Amino acid sequence: MHLAGDYGISELAVRPGEWLAGKTLGQLGLRDEGVVILGIHHPDGAYSGVPDGRARIDPADTLIVYGRSQNLVELDHRGSGPEGDHSHEDAVAAQDEVVKAEDEARAARRSSDGPR
Repeated sequence: MHLAGDYGISELAVRPGEWLAGKTLGQLGLRDEGVVILGIHHPDGAYSGVPDGRARIDPADTLIVYGRSQNLVELDHRGSGPEGDHSHEDAVAAQDEVVKAEDEARAARRSSDGPR
């Protein structure tokens, strides 16, 4: 599989007390950071594919995640509590800048192609 740019797929093990643990995907707002949860391996062997916002992340779950590689590394090392919330806000702001830059690059490519 070829992923363009600095995007990647990774597994993140959720540990007790982490920012991710005990919340639903909807509460976490990871898509706002440019991170998509493709699936969740649960410790009992069950697998939740393409989970929605109601899916709860529990300690010992393993997440299959897609996003910019640096975001995935930061998420895997994110602190808990207010520190984690602040890191989330920073990641959302950074993702907003990435989307803006990607939109501008697409617009520049379209305008350089000229009329068809």
